[in-house]
This record gives sequence, C-alpha cells and structure tokens, in this order.
Amino acid sequence: MTDDNNFEDDLSEELSDLDSIPSWIDEEVDDATDSAGQEDSDGLKEALQRLQADFENYKKRVARDTQEYGEQKNMKLLEELLPVIDAFNLALVASHEDDADIEKLKKGIELVASELFGVLEKQGLERIEAHGEVFDPELHDAVMHEDIGEHDEEVVTEVLREGYKVRGKVIRPAMVKVAK
Repeated sequence: MTDDNNFEDDLSEELSDLDSIPSWIDEEVDDATDSAGQEDSDGLKEALQRLQADFENYKKRVARDTQEYGEQKNMKLLEELLPVIDAFNLALVASHEDDADIEKLKKGIELVASELFGVLEKQGLERIEAHGEVFDPELHDAVMHEDIGEHDEEVVTEVLREGYKVRGKVIRPAMVKVAK
C-alpha cells in the first residue's frame, strides 16, 4: 500500500507542476531575448518549440509510468491469486475421486473461499455487515419486506447476497430482507 501511495503522491506532485508552466515560458523567453531587450524571434520560436517538445515528452512519460504501474499492480494481484487457483484445482481433483468425502470437500471449499477473501481483503475489499443492522439504503438493497411489529426501524433480518466496499466506497450493496 505504501508503494501505491508513494506513486500516487509522486504523480500528483508532477501533475501539480503543470501549474508552473507559465514560469517556464517566462524563463525561456528571457533566455531568448538579447541584451538590449529586443526579442530574437528565431530564438523565441526555438525556445517555445523546445518547451512544447519537453512537455509532450513529459506527458508521454507520465502516461507510460501510469500504465506500467497498473500492470505491476495487476501482476501482483494475479500472483497472490495463484495459490487460490491451486487450492481450487486440488478440490476439483478430490471431487472426481470415487471415494470423495463430502465433509472434506466442504472444508476444502471453505478454506479456498477464506484464502480468496484474504487476498481480496489485502486489496482493500471489505464485507458490508448487514444481518441484524438497521437498514441503510447506502449499504443495503432491500428486496423483501415484512412487517412483524417488533422493531421501530427497519432491520435487516436476512442477507440474500453479500455486499462489499473497497476502502470505504460501496461497490455493491448487500441484497437484504428487512422487517419492521
């Protein structure tokens, strides 16, 4: 995570430098003028062309660095998922055996699911707690309602599909049944 933040900080610092382009132009213009204060139009034109070329090279470098960063991040995630894929393959092989034990398969699948969620948690994924919570339309998608007269507010009584957030931002609300 700290590498991610450092890259993002460096990138935003470089992009904030774009605000200072006019001062770069002033320096180039000053260099292009002669000692008597007369503009040397050829020198000014060359200075501006160099500045424009430098800026284009900078934009290409930032785009390339951003793409490489994204590719490295994806590769890291895929590497972390490889053990999960291996565990799934072992479970599939075990399920095809003639003497397959259902309880062992269940435990294996639970282990694989736990390992997968662990990898995703490292990437910032978090489950939305729903069961027994007060209904929150920001976090929950109520698809079933019942009035049982036990609660003053709508409360989640059943989770039909898990909801998830990434670093606090909801990417999928929990699909729930609520009661009042």
